[in-house]
Amino acid sequence: MRLYRILDLSLRRSFWQRIIGLGTIHVDSSDKTMKAFDICNIRDCESVKEQLSQLVEQERDNKRVSSREFIGGYADEGEDFDEPDGHY
Repeated sequence: MRLYRILDLSLRRSFWQRIIGLGTIHVDSSDKTMKAFDICNIRDCESVKEQLSQLVEQERDNKRVSSREFIGGYADEGEDFDEPDGHY
């Protein structure tokens, strides 16, 4: 999957994952074959999620992909889209 297709990253941790210092990163994407998936049992999951978020933004900038392509709807000309805080 191409990084610029990632729409949202969220962190999930079960009780047992918290105890042993792991987490699961849930990924939502615009990819037709992999709409949503989990990256399970990641150590230092908050840092890994942040690094992945930065890589996604960097790839969007490199490919000049705007968030408008990820919304799924149509915007009127001049309408701006805001990304939710902390999610890509």
